[in-house]
Amino acid sequence: MKKTLACAAISLGLLAAEPAVSQDLETIGSGFRSDWVEDAAQHGIRFFDCSVVSDERRKLTAEYSAMHYGLETWKLDEPRMIVLHGTATSTLSSTVRIFQPLTLGGSRPELAGAGAVNVSTHFVVGRDGAVCQLLPLDMQGRHAKGVNWTSFGVEMVSKPDLLITESEAEATAWLIDRLVGEFGDTLAHVVAHRDMWKLNDTDFVRTGVDPNYKDRSVDKSDPYADDFDKVRVEVEGDFPEALQGLDSFQRL
Repeated sequence: MKKTLACAAISLGLLAAEPAVSQDLETIGSGFRSDWVEDAAQHGIRFFDCSVVSDERRKLTAEYSAMHYGLETWKLDEPRMIVLHGTATSTLSSTVRIFQPLTLGGSRPELAGAGAVNVSTHFVVGRDGAVCQLLPLDMQGRHAKGVNWTSFGVEMVSKPDLLITESEAEATAWLIDRLVGEFGDTLAHVVAHRDMWKLNDTDFVRTGVDPNYKDRSVDKSDPYADDFDKVRVEVEGDFPEALQGLDSFQRL
């Protein structure tokens, strides 16, 4: 069964005053965590299915994983970290649209030759704290060089001159709590995208066919300013058990 997707919630006002995010795609088996909706609501958070998953995306993800990690699978097994990102965009709808195309096309020439599948992330958190899930939690994304095989991606709508809101920090903290609660046996670290280069010499980062396909110190600046620390403060205050369940949640 197909349905026109407007982040599954346009009629509920998720993207009020923003252009509709729509895509005709197969949503059966999207992996949306509908069982999280009620808990999100109890925390004042709207949680929506914005799935971009398809059989073809799984196929291209497996090809990417084989190229860079030596894993001929799209599956995300035993995730070990959450990578927090800033989107360099100003709205939830414009951010989701970036991830909807199946392939990169010409949008990211610096990534040309490193795999056809489009960039993707598991969650996007909007300025008002609304959360969109784009990928199932058993599927690799393409959000951070070297570690997609073992990480969840969480994108916070922000820019260097538009830092995250309190609502975003609270919703991201809630997401971290949910993920740690479910994957705590393996999930042990929350890392800033801007710090990924500092992990290049660890077993987290795999490069596959191109040993130079990894971040450099000058490549990333997100999350911006003190946004990462804002989220940590929210986790510490609202979800201390999640923080205690992690080995590390700090800038590297």
